[in-house]
Amino acid sequence: RRGAIKHHKVHEVKGHRFVAKFFRQPTFCAFCKDFLWGFGKQGYQCQSCQTAVHKKCHDKFLGKCPGSGREFKIDVPHRFKVHNFMSPTFCDHCGSLLYGLFRQGLKCEENGHRISSGTQSDLIVVDQPKEILATKQVADEETENVVNVTQSEALDILLSETENEVTTTTPEPTPSPEHTPSIKFVSLTNKQEKPETVNKRPKNRDEECAIKRVSDNVRTPVEKSLLQRRNTLKRLRRNSRDLEAVLLDVSDHESPVPSINAGPSPMSAGSVSSAQTDSSPADSTPIISTPAVGKYTVEDFQFLKVLGKGSFGKVLLAELKGTECYYAIKCLKKDVVLEDDDVECTLIERKVLALGTKHPYLCHLFCTFQTESHLFFVMEYLNGGDLMFHIQQSGRFPEPRARFYAAEIVSGLKFLHKKGVVYRDLKLDNILLDFDGHVRIADFGMCKLQIYLDRTADTFCGTPDYMAPEIIKGLKYNQCVDWWSFGILLYEMLIGQSPFSGCDEDDLFWSICNEQPHFPRFLSREANSILSLLLEKDSSKRLGTSECTAGDVVDQPFFRNMNWNALERRELEPPFKPRVQHPLDVQYFDKAFTAERAKLTPVEKDILQSMDQTQFQGFSYTNPNATD
Repeated sequence: RRGAIKHHKVHEVKGHRFVAKFFRQPTFCAFCKDFLWGFGKQGYQCQSCQTAVHKKCHDKFLGKCPGSGREFKIDVPHRFKVHNFMSPTFCDHCGSLLYGLFRQGLKCEENGHRISSGTQSDLIVVDQPKEILATKQVADEETENVVNVTQSEALDILLSETENEVTTTTPEPTPSPEHTPSIKFVSLTNKQEKPETVNKRPKNRDEECAIKRVSDNVRTPVEKSLLQRRNTLKRLRRNSRDLEAVLLDVSDHESPVPSINAGPSPMSAGSVSSAQTDSSPADSTPIISTPAVGKYTVEDFQFLKVLGKGSFGKVLLAELKGTECYYAIKCLKKDVVLEDDDVECTLIERKVLALGTKHPYLCHLFCTFQTESHLFFVMEYLNGGDLMFHIQQSGRFPEPRARFYAAEIVSGLKFLHKKGVVYRDLKLDNILLDFDGHVRIADFGMCKLQIYLDRTADTFCGTPDYMAPEIIKGLKYNQCVDWWSFGILLYEMLIGQSPFSGCDEDDLFWSICNEQPHFPRFLSREANSILSLLLEKDSSKRLGTSECTAGDVVDQPFFRNMNWNALERRELEPPFKPRVQHPLDVQYFDKAFTAERAKLTPVEKDILQSMDQTQFQGFSYTNPNATD
């Protein structure tokens, strides 16, 4: 089993790889020294050197990342010494608080963490906003010139979006071999003052920091910066109680949930219903009757067993109190959702789950609700296990069984694609079996909505073994990536192994983009044909797209004897029916999970207080299509 991955948007500036970050503690910007205000993603942090900056400051940052190749020419070494800070002090590199009572960190001209001194750029000795002009990259380093810039023009450059727009006030002098290029700040006052100069090509180590202060108005002392931080920390402490009260008040105000009238008595989602099996073909539906209540909370459910677990949280088997209805509840930790910037993905997953209730081969949602620390998806309990579990038990499926599962998956995919949804995470792990043996597509956290006509997506996401070549290459894509993943899944069902492999992720990606899959001799001609068309590396020629000359997926010889109308009505007899003894039978789930105690992982109190609960407004929902 391999988990899905999703790359966050990376902003590359001078070797830094800045990504949006949720800071769990008070943090200051390494550029402007101001506090990183806000909820959710307060700022950016470099993935390599951990530098923290404002979103507005990340493209103006002066120093190159120590993890990158060539650094900026100003190379003033730090002279660190262990220091006892007598007041709350923040690191000028990563922006976080230095903990401890004594010897909390190292001190140079500015403050620094003990642990960050090795990754801190030497450039942090100078005042970065004042030295912003020094970031001008000269295309031809052999050409030497002097640029006179007024202080007002320097401020305009500091606030501009690009750092290459420098306004010159004097023409370039004739180049001279003995001349040192410099940047001069011309004072706007009537006083005659010496312009300060930044030597970009020092001759030796003693001349590396030839920076002269003109006045206190030109460069802010370090002491003023520290005082500003102390005052900010005091304001935070003084308003902490008010902030906590606001957060608690916000979490109590959910968006209104439609009230649903009471329905007939419920039936267990994990047991065979005689009413369901004896119903007419037109009325056959996997929707389970449940008590109709406008809003549910965590107190309405009793957690029984752990069905699965991952970095996102847990999936628990739960019983609705006072009934015999069993559900699978996916529990997400809010701090993880915020930190991974997955709030939008969580809301999309809820929308697709609610949409899936109208189709027999998609996992059905009953309701969603939240607490201060967790989000909960209450879904139907599918106790037949996933196809990965069954393929590990069988080695590979016989062709009739693989054809049956593939047909129901095709039906579910076509439904999603007609609604403008790109699934992007089709794999054996996400195909579950219900108690009758029919498949259900689950886990819609990677979905992309509103992909119609010429609209495309470009996010790098999915499970590596199932990724289409166009995703790996960073190209625009649409629903065609789902048909590639379907081809990988069908190959694994028929042959029992993945068509592409590699010793690491890069090797695997190269294999997907360049190698052709091997088709064993025992495959039928029809299976060989459909696999070749699905695993076409050119997305415009791939089976499932409108440009494919081989026609539609359902018209392939592999599905020649498939009655699609009966399939849509769930009238076809599944080739395998799970041997479930009772609703609490979890034999088709990993024993490593089911043996654990069913409980939620607590979240620290300070993290709860720092979270923005308003981002989850409107999450609580009861699906009217899942009730009668």
